[in-house]
Amino acid sequence: MASVPADLSAQGEVMDSAAHSRLDEVQQLKEVVVSAPVRSKVKANSIETRIVGSDLEHVGSAEDVLTRVPGMMKNGETLEVIGRGAPIYYINGRRIYDLGELKQINSEQIRAVEVINNPGADYDATVSAVVKIKTRRIQGEGLGLDAKMRLEQSLYREQTSPGLNLALNYRHKNIDIFGGANNWIGHYNEGGEMAATTKSTNVSSEQIGDYSIHERSAGYQFNLGSAWQLNDSNSVGAMVRFDGCWSDKSDKTVSETVWFNGELKDRLTTLDNWRIRPNSGYLFNAYYNGKIGNISIDWNFDRYHHKACQNNDIKEKGTIESRQFPTSTYTRNNLWATKLVLSYPYKKSSFKLGGEYVSVNNDNAYESQSLSMVSASNTHEKTASLFAEYSLMSPIGQWMAGLRYEHVVRDYEDIHESANNNKTRQDELFPFFSWSKGFGPLNLSLNYTVRTVRPQYWQLIDAMRYHSKFIYENGNPQLDNTIDQTLSLSANYKWLVFAFDYLNAKRAIMDWAGSYYDYGPILLKPKNLPEPVKCITTYIVAQPRLGCWMPNYTIGFSKQFLTLDLKDVSEPLGVRTASFSRPMFVVMANNTFKIDNRDNIPCQLEINLQYQSKMSYKNSLLQQPKWILNVALQRTYMNGNLTFRLSGNNLLDRIVYDAVADYGNCSVRKEFNQHKSNITLDIHYRFNASRSKYRGSNAGQDAINRM
Repeated sequence: MASVPADLSAQGEVMDSAAHSRLDEVQQLKEVVVSAPVRSKVKANSIETRIVGSDLEHVGSAEDVLTRVPGMMKNGETLEVIGRGAPIYYINGRRIYDLGELKQINSEQIRAVEVINNPGADYDATVSAVVKIKTRRIQGEGLGLDAKMRLEQSLYREQTSPGLNLALNYRHKNIDIFGGANNWIGHYNEGGEMAATTKSTNVSSEQIGDYSIHERSAGYQFNLGSAWQLNDSNSVGAMVRFDGCWSDKSDKTVSETVWFNGELKDRLTTLDNWRIRPNSGYLFNAYYNGKIGNISIDWNFDRYHHKACQNNDIKEKGTIESRQFPTSTYTRNNLWATKLVLSYPYKKSSFKLGGEYVSVNNDNAYESQSLSMVSASNTHEKTASLFAEYSLMSPIGQWMAGLRYEHVVRDYEDIHESANNNKTRQDELFPFFSWSKGFGPLNLSLNYTVRTVRPQYWQLIDAMRYHSKFIYENGNPQLDNTIDQTLSLSANYKWLVFAFDYLNAKRAIMDWAGSYYDYGPILLKPKNLPEPVKCITTYIVAQPRLGCWMPNYTIGFSKQFLTLDLKDVSEPLGVRTASFSRPMFVVMANNTFKIDNRDNIPCQLEINLQYQSKMSYKNSLLQQPKWILNVALQRTYMNGNLTFRLSGNNLLDRIVYDAVADYGNCSVRKEFNQHKSNITLDIHYRFNASRSKYRGSNAGQDAINRM
């Protein structure tokens, strides 16, 4: 989606930041609750929404805040920027990897949220959106504690998912030492129906059945770090984080009936019980943030390692034969990355120059002795990037322009089949342009960006995987990157925000299905679409204040334009033209009500409703609309240090996925419900909690996500 830049000078931003700090201090000293309508303002290439002192200050966690800021929505369990997908997140300049942190931060701690819909040249070319969370400037010496407990009770099954997060911080003068622990237990349930039809020159097959999945996982995360403020302009720090799972197990049952050429072939029941061995990983980050003269320096170094092993015990019972066989999958990832950014202001302009280097090793092995399927591969990818950005404040608006160059070398090696080895080199340029201008209360902006989407590492593995007797899967080391070109126009007027976005995606990556060696079973394999995917997206957000009622409404529209010539042996010419252009409508009606009480204890009621219509996505049609109803009651004690929040989520239980994918000779339909309805109690306690001075922003994040 488009971002809404501002017509603000650097001096104005400094004054605004100082004003924010003064207001924070006044509110803390007076210990009063200041509530005002939510206001979103335009900045360089983003929309910034002020949280402290607004109606969003007491809505729960950072996750609850993000569902209400302009341009964001919740798609199932995932937070997305409308028209951009999942963003990357920063908290006070620190890149976060575990999105569970968004549930651990209370809304009272947040000063502002900035949604960057058109990231500049200093971000990796795969980053489509960035969300920056800025917390309040709370100062405190000594030991601080931030503890949060969550109990989530499913309304579908007798399952309770507890979670506990503890964060300690010790501050003395210019030194900050921090550490934390996060433990959780999660449950996942899914059940539905599926059907698939394949056609080849020899066989026409049909599979119809139902399935259920029950998964239970338990994980942990520990971190320890320190930040040292050398002086007002220079700081250094380092942090190490360990994470993994204690246990992760899933039970999947599939019952299906299979016909070949209209005759009954088999009635098959498959039990797939998989277990992931206790696995672990670590991330080490070190940074320097400072100034030499007028040149600002931001340097980061990352080292990441993770390994895991999954064992599957598959039992098949059919009318023809019954069998049992185990499979094992091993993965190991290693990364190191470094990034340097130099900034120099000059009068009403500024220059930014930097570079980034990322080296990744991905090892993967798959083994099924019963099926004689053994494979092992290694993917080594090195990315070197240079970028430059220039911004200028002029009487006719604020201008920003940038260019990013990326040199990528990918070396794929198949340990068993040397003929499948593949080495590619790519050199790409990614330009960025932004213009913005303020006309009183009205602000306009125009943006153009070019980004890329690289394949996930598991999509590059050219090894056969076994799902069932009639379904196989393998990767594609020949996958090319997707190139996204985006043109956007944005505006805001007082409490209204509007945005329009046009996207042209070349070589979009998607999973493809077809007949396996022309004898019936389905083969799943990723590929690049031959035709570009074009899409327009627009939305408008209204955030007025009507007494004790604080509505936050979003109306959005998105339409994909895609027509494919699909191979189809049932057609006279063997080719069929199919269109995938059904639009999507989305409405989000968030309502917050302030409840007066005699004890002056903040209390509020929330009723939030979201609707998403049927739509086309790539070569699929989503045939069911989604209705989501969330209700919450929250009360705060001890001057905001103790918060109780009781919420009911997805109370309508109407998040039903019914998708039909058309591949020409093959069509697949899947309908299921994840049964995410639950009641959740959050208890949050803070003691002398202060904002960390850690300024590490991390490098190589895109590569870690792709692992």
